[in-house]
Amino acid sequence: MALLWTISVCGLFSLVLAAPPECEQLIKPVDLTDPTVFDGKWFVVAAIGQGNMKWQKYFEGMTSSSFEMSPVSEDGKIHVRWADRVEGKCLPGTLDVTVSGSKSSSMFEGVLHESEYLQTCPDCLLFTDTSTQDNVLSKYMFLSKRQGSLTEAELETLKKQAECLDVPLTVYTYEAADLCPY
Repeated sequence: MALLWTISVCGLFSLVLAAPPECEQLIKPVDLTDPTVFDGKWFVVAAIGQGNMKWQKYFEGMTSSSFEMSPVSEDGKIHVRWADRVEGKCLPGTLDVTVSGSKSSSMFEGVLHESEYLQTCPDCLLFTDTSTQDNVLSKYMFLSKRQGSLTEAELETLKKQAECLDVPLTVYTYEAADLCPY
């Protein structure tokens, strides 16, 4: 009987060790050389993270955000146009983002922003954004969709992804309504 119990426990233990950790499944990178991954119009449905007070206030005051991404150019850049509604005001902008594999970098308001794009729900785009400004590290994740609202299941997955990447769990959610023009 002890031998059977030992074999059973060892078998169960080996299955646990062989199972991939949940984070491996949740934070798979996306190759940005495939334009179908990101090309087109997107609506930000959630931001999660924290950092510089300026950005925390911005995301707290934001009620909607949309952006459009172009295919990667020959020089490895994506052109991004966006418009956020923050405290009732429309704040449009444009930015060129340098792409390499699943990562990108850009300068925004004199600060280097580094991002990684990750797999998530169908017709969704998930990316991280890390920057340091005034000696304060900012870490955010943004979940965007081509259409529709954020579901509870998508939000729970986003929270798990944030935990895997050690992104603070301050969550902001938005609706794809009352959008500003680019």
